[in-house]
Amino acid sequence: MHTPPPASDPAPELTPSKSATAITLPSTDVAGRLVDLQYYLDGEVAYIPGPVRADGAWDVLHGDSYGTGVLIADAQTKGATTVVLDLGGTDDIVALDAGMGILVALGAAPYDARGFALPKGGAPLVALDQVDTAQLNIPAAALNWVLVVDPDSAPTPAAAPSAASTSLELSAEHTALLTGAMLRAADVFHSDPHAEFCGAGGGVPMALTWLSTLLHGDGSRVSIRPVPPARPA
Repeated sequence: MHTPPPASDPAPELTPSKSATAITLPSTDVAGRLVDLQYYLDGEVAYIPGPVRADGAWDVLHGDSYGTGVLIADAQTKGATTVVLDLGGTDDIVALDAGMGILVALGAAPYDARGFALPKGGAPLVALDQVDTAQLNIPAAALNWVLVVDPDSAPTPAAAPSAASTSLELSAEHTALLTGAMLRAADVFHSDPHAEFCGAGGGVPMALTWLSTLLHGDGSRVSIRPVPPARPA
């Protein structure tokens, strides 16, 4: 198995340089609708946005991060060895799927205890029992990850649904359902549901740390970088 070397030291810049190449390709928004999304490739570093908000209304219980995974897979084919993933904070959470959509885009498949494949989105994760990796896109899954989060508002996984409930207009019932789903995903991913910043992007750090540990033996290739957002002058 070919895997990229560990991320260079010093760590990559958190924003692309002026010479970076903008790459646009068909992908999906949080609702699963086909949209053109863009990322930047700067040498061997890809700068990729977190899950993308849909235009209009969408089913928050079944929104997912699949579209981000499509960009990641594409970046690897174009020579990226490191992905800088911009997850932001609470206001940037649009999918509460614990990063499962990204894993699915990279070839993983979530199943319940009866062996049935789970539908997309966060709510079905309450029944998550295992993640099958037989069809995993190993070159893309084995990348180095730099996860940029807002230190002022990026929540823990357990708190993510509650933190995002106002912006996503979640009812108390749906907030409780998604909280249970996040806790179940944390259990399967062997993650601390109360880990600082790991609810960013709706729990994406849990999925990527689990994935990287599976392939490399530990989570050393996943770096969480708390960076305050730029403020207007």
